[in-house]
Amino acid sequence: MSGDSESNRERERREWLEEGERLKDLEEDFSAAKLAGTLTEELRRALSETRRAYRIRGEQTGKRAGMVAVTTIWWRRWLQVGIDHELDAREGFQQLVARQPNTDSLLLEFHNAVIAVCSAAFAIEAIQNDFGYRIPPKGWRKTPTQLQRIGYGLRTGWALDEKYASTLVNRIGELLERRGDAVHAYPETLPARPHPAGLNSGAEHEIFNAVSAREAIDLALEVVKLTASDPSPDLPPPYNRWMRRWVAARQPYRDQVQEMQERRDRVPLDVPDAAD
Repeated sequence: MSGDSESNRERERREWLEEGERLKDLEEDFSAAKLAGTLTEELRRALSETRRAYRIRGEQTGKRAGMVAVTTIWWRRWLQVGIDHELDAREGFQQLVARQPNTDSLLLEFHNAVIAVCSAAFAIEAIQNDFGYRIPPKGWRKTPTQLQRIGYGLRTGWALDEKYASTLVNRIGELLERRGDAVHAYPETLPARPHPAGLNSGAEHEIFNAVSAREAIDLALEVVKLTASDPSPDLPPPYNRWMRRWVAARQPYRDQVQEMQERRDRVPLDVPDAAD
C-alpha cells in the first residue's frame, strides 16, 4: 500500500507498520470470534502464521531483537520538553514585566523560549509521523514538504472544515518556519524591536519569548486535541479501523499531556495591556 513518492525508509516503515496492524486485526477478530463461539480453524491458523511471520521479520530486521520491544511516543516527549521550558521562559518574562530587565532574565526567557518553540514544532511533526502510515498514502508527483505531509495527514485522517483546516495548516507552517529560523540561523544585523514585556530588545527576543512560546505550545496542544477525535468516516478499510485503534491507544498519553496543561494553568502568563 506504499505511495510511489515514498523514500525507501518511509516505505520500510509503512510496510512494517501495516504488518503489525494486520496482526492486530487478526488478534481482535480472534478474540471476538472466541467470545461469540464462532472461532474457526482457518482464523486460528491465520493468526498463528501471521504472528510467526511478523516475529521472524522483526528479528531479521532488528526491530524485535528480543522478547521486549518498547515504543517511544515522541510527540508526548517533545511536549513535556516544550512545556517545561515554556514555564521557565514565563519566569524570565515576569521578571521583565516587573521592570527588572537584565541580561540574566532576558536570556532565561530567550533560551527557554527557543527550546519551547522548537519542541512544539517537533511534537506536531511527531504526531504526523505517528498516525501518518495508518492513512492511505498519497501519490505525490514530487517529494512533499513536511507541511504538505501534515496538511494531507490532518485533512485525510479527520473530517475537518476546510476553512479551519487551511487556517490551522497556515499556523503550523508559520511555526515550522520559526523553528527553521532557529535551527538554520543566519546572523543578521537588525534594528531593535519591541518586546512583549514592554521594552526594546534584539530582534531574536521579539521572535522567541514567553508569548511566542505559549502560542507554539497552544498550537501543538490543539493538534493533540484534534487528533483525539473520531477519525474521518471517509477513510476506507483497513485504514478506518487502524485509525480508530490509534486514537484509542494514544489516549493514555493525551491524559499525561492534560496533566502538563494543568501545570501551565497554574502559572498564568500576564502580558501588559500595552503589549497586547
